[in-house]
Amino acid sequence: MKQNIHYEARLNKNIRREYYTWTTYKKGRLICRFTQKQFEKFTMKNIDNYFSPQITLGHGVAEYFDVEKDIVFVKVITYTKKKETIVKLKK
Repeated sequence: MKQNIHYEARLNKNIRREYYTWTTYKKGRLICRFTQKQFEKFTMKNIDNYFSPQITLGHGVAEYFDVEKDIVFVKVITYTKKKETIVKLKK
């Protein structure tokens, strides 16, 4: 069984903001995904060098979120099982 680990930055609460219209960003919405090596480099001091907590809405328009208040990091482990069977074709 193969194990794949990655980390995700998600919103930890519902956030309502107005740009042109009122928009509600739901809790658990995916902001960004990182590999395990990328995530191990993060600290609170250097996180701005690697990660910009934003959702792009259009050309030049983005919603920014606070890393400490609005973002939660989640570890996701995916297991892959490979099974092979021999199949004979009909004559």
